[in-house]
Amino acid sequence: MTAFDAAILADAPALYLRCQDTTGPTALDSSGNGRNGTYTATGVTYGAAGVLAGEHAVTLDGAAGYITLPASVNGSGLAAYVLEAVVYKAASDGSFPRLISGENPGSSNAGMELGIAGDGSKVFAVAGNGSAYLEVDAFPSGSYLGQWLHIVARFASNTLSVYVNGALGASGALAGPLGANGHAPRVGASATFTGDLFAGTVAYAAIYLADLSPARIRAH
Repeated sequence: MTAFDAAILADAPALYLRCQDTTGPTALDSSGNGRNGTYTATGVTYGAAGVLAGEHAVTLDGAAGYITLPASVNGSGLAAYVLEAVVYKAASDGSFPRLISGENPGSSNAGMELGIAGDGSKVFAVAGNGSAYLEVDAFPSGSYLGQWLHIVARFASNTLSVYVNGALGASGALAGPLGANGHAPRVGASATFTGDLFAGTVAYAAIYLADLSPARIRAH
């Protein structure tokens, strides 16, 4: 176990994918909660170089590859919910890929998702409370392409925030709780529609069914 793993597990994630899998279809949940995900049959390359020495990752092709997670971690009706991912996107494209998605709040006013602009111009978090939705965007000084990124979407205390590499990128007010939904979340794709798949490498992904303080986000 790495120091990063220890920091994640100290905060009791509901699900934690280390992406060390060498084959599919099972995406092993390392949280201890048994919430394994499922890789698609195509579009996934295993054993990619990870962010830490000796660690691996999985690369998704942006066309067919993603990971489906249990519906029990979709955040439906929660007053506090956190999505966390460590990713690398090398090349620009014209999409708005989802990194972790439990719903499409922009059309349903429900659930929450975390994403990155395909050209690396921003990362974003979107959440809906059943009657309205909010998107918050973090913008880089240059581009988010070509570098490992630790990205967190946090919904707590009626506020939606997005953090990049431990720093608050943007936040806004949204009355809780999150709107109800019954979808199975996905890593690397929207939970509800085809398109905007992530073309890049995923080293870690975690979901928390409770708040994660800014200090703990920085500790990761």
